[in-house]
Amino acid sequence: MSSNDRYQRLQRLFDPRSIAFVGGSALEPAIAYSRALGFDGDYHVIHPRRDELAGIACVASAAELARAPDVAFVAVPASVVVDAVRDLAEAGVGAAVINSSGFSEAGDNGRELEAELSAAAGDMPFLGPNCPGVANFLDGVGLMLDHFGDCDHARGVAVLSNGGAWLADISNADRSLPVAYLAGLGNQANVSIAELLEVVLDDERVSAVNLHIEGLRDVQRLSQCALKAHRRGIPVVVIKAGRSHAGERAARSHTASLAGDAEIASALFRRLGFVEVESTSEALETLKMLTVAAAPRGPRTALATSSGTYAVIGADFAERFGLVLPQSSERTRGELKPLLHDFNAAANPLDIATAQFWPDARQRELFECFLQDDYDLALQIMSFPAPATWDDESWYRSARVFAEAAASAGLPAAFVAPVTEGLPRPARELLIDLGVAPLQGYREGFAAIAHALEWHRRRKRLDAHNLLLPAPPPPAGSASVSLDEADAKALLATAGIEVPFGVRWDFAADAPAGLRYPVVLKACDPALAHKSDIGAVSLNLADADLLRFAREQMLANLERQSIEVSGLLIEETIHGGVAELLIGLRRIDSVGLVLTLAIGGIAVEVLRDSVTLLLPCDTQAIHDALGSLRLYPLLAGLRGGAAADIDAAVAAIEALAELVLTRNDIVEVEINPLLLRGAGHGAAAADAVVRLQPQ
Repeated sequence: MSSNDRYQRLQRLFDPRSIAFVGGSALEPAIAYSRALGFDGDYHVIHPRRDELAGIACVASAAELARAPDVAFVAVPASVVVDAVRDLAEAGVGAAVINSSGFSEAGDNGRELEAELSAAAGDMPFLGPNCPGVANFLDGVGLMLDHFGDCDHARGVAVLSNGGAWLADISNADRSLPVAYLAGLGNQANVSIAELLEVVLDDERVSAVNLHIEGLRDVQRLSQCALKAHRRGIPVVVIKAGRSHAGERAARSHTASLAGDAEIASALFRRLGFVEVESTSEALETLKMLTVAAAPRGPRTALATSSGTYAVIGADFAERFGLVLPQSSERTRGELKPLLHDFNAAANPLDIATAQFWPDARQRELFECFLQDDYDLALQIMSFPAPATWDDESWYRSARVFAEAAASAGLPAAFVAPVTEGLPRPARELLIDLGVAPLQGYREGFAAIAHALEWHRRRKRLDAHNLLLPAPPPPAGSASVSLDEADAKALLATAGIEVPFGVRWDFAADAPAGLRYPVVLKACDPALAHKSDIGAVSLNLADADLLRFAREQMLANLERQSIEVSGLLIEETIHGGVAELLIGLRRIDSVGLVLTLAIGGIAVEVLRDSVTLLLPCDTQAIHDALGSLRLYPLLAGLRGGAAADIDAAVAAIEALAELVLTRNDIVEVEINPLLLRGAGHGAAAADAVVRLQPQ
């Protein structure tokens, strides 16, 4: 089957003209849901022993149908799924949604059954197995056992997820987010999230995409989708499940989608220009901010509130999420003062107190004056009263007038309610009609604004050609082998990375002549990873006598621990180091080459101050990555300290990346530490680990 034919089949899966439901009485809710959404195409039911289901005449097999349906929804026991899918494929059914579970998520036997399922499907694409289904609210199509509500909008967000719970949370949340599509992928045995993303991005009615990912698959296609989203200006908001060790185990048992390393996933999302969030609420508010209001050009925010409490807390959250509340200009303060109560300060944040009860014209004058300075975003914080308490008419008026003033000033606008319940649906709908993002909850609201700002910045910086990732390497076919430190450093030296002069030392030989003391003595063996932990390193050996003594002590110590080593390494001491970096490069199946940078030395495992990039990347990306480290000020020369040679560090990182990009046999390289001398004096690899894949 051509890729174009497969693509068209998946398009018809979302908007079919005929549906075959395969299974028994459990299908009745799915048929009812499709009818409730308004699907007016042809309904068929396939069951070998029933005459009728939900008022639809049954046939024993797909071969009995006069025309092959566009899509089939399969909900039968796992033991008969393979035969049912083979029947559909042989009849020429366009695509299938397989709700049945009991496959690779259930263990080894399930994996074998899933392989049989894929073979039985042939050229017929299918979602699942273990798949909740699909709902298309724009065209009125439902292929789900569960009822995920309805969303009557002309455009909206496409939500693609491994599991159904995320779809239910998004669709059932009372947040006024218009949803266009819901699609669950389950185990992704045939169709990946990336492949389905490609389809929904071609629908001009899709305003944004939300991905809930449990495992990274089809990364190269995902990068092609990122390019398409970038060109169309469609934001993609993603959450990666399985970030913790326990979450990773749960993800594996849930959908058998191997959960990748969290840092690698985050690096991938940054590279692709996706917005990564941590929770359902954060996703909902971020999607609203990105689809309702224009993205802010920068962080300069004008904040108006109806309470001093909101002003203080709002300012705290603004600072926490990288927004700036500039002081109002002298001119604006002078013009604001006579428009306010005597007890209100003419400032940003602006507390208007009871001015929200004023007539519209008076409030408009106040807000337009406040927003006349140079801002990137107009933000209002209020909490609407609960039903049957206050008369809320003035809250609606104040929100509307502020929105109109923001529009007059040419500013994108958002409204943040301190708690989710503080923004009723009619208020949200009013704000949306006015182009104001209605955000619910301090943390989620300010996080949404920060995400929108970062998305705007990233779009400006993204190089479209850099979005397309190279094809990842095939999975390793055999066990890798490690080089000892001497050979690892010799390899680094071929790439132009500075390493200390060193010589191997035979156990029986005398100390080599011609060394420049002080020197370092190390045990040298491919099996040794953390030499300092076992006493296999001796530093600052000032002469030959100390070197011989250190050798005897080290060998005796290793013997007591029953550790055998193949040799020793003597290296001249690296002088002038002022800082340390860890540089790690490794090949990750299905992703590619991953670069990790951290402040080096033994503290790296405690501090966990690291940043991860995908290769290839340019010089600026490496500089930016180093600058994002929390401890970067130590490299730059904190409080008068010596500044490290950051340019030399970047040059070493680029040299290492080039080495790995040109050597397909290198599986992993780690330099820890790369000793950085003072600015202008270079950097040298003090220790290195290299693993090779036999070719």
